[in-house]
Amino acid sequence: MTETNESNRSGKITQIYDGSGLIQRCPKCDRWIIDNFCIVHSDVEGIWDLRIKARFDNGKVRCTLIFKKDATEKSVGITLEEANKLGEAATLERIKEALVGKKIEVVGVKLSGGNFLVKDIRKV
Repeated sequence: MTETNESNRSGKITQIYDGSGLIQRCPKCDRWIIDNFCIVHSDVEGIWDLRIKARFDNGKVRCTLIFKKDATEKSVGITLEEANKLGEAATLERIKEALVGKKIEVVGVKLSGGNFLVKDIRKV
């Protein structure tokens, strides 16, 4: 992935994509895994993590926002430990309630492929 300079964007999150919320990652390559299966390393014991992949639109620009754990915790007001207690479905619902349709400003890095890595977020 090619990174460019940090920038700000204001707009709305219109959709939360599948694979968001409480997920498991491969302990060897950090890829998202399903049912303890990594496409690179086969059967592994996954490590829990939080992330969000969301559709962002400001009327001029549409892109995919990617939130790593820290940005996810801040934007939703939930910790990884709390998400583990809630479970995958309830965590995803909490993310949707917190973000979909809300006017936000994000600070982050534009990545190749139309993605934007969120470093910080605030509701406007």
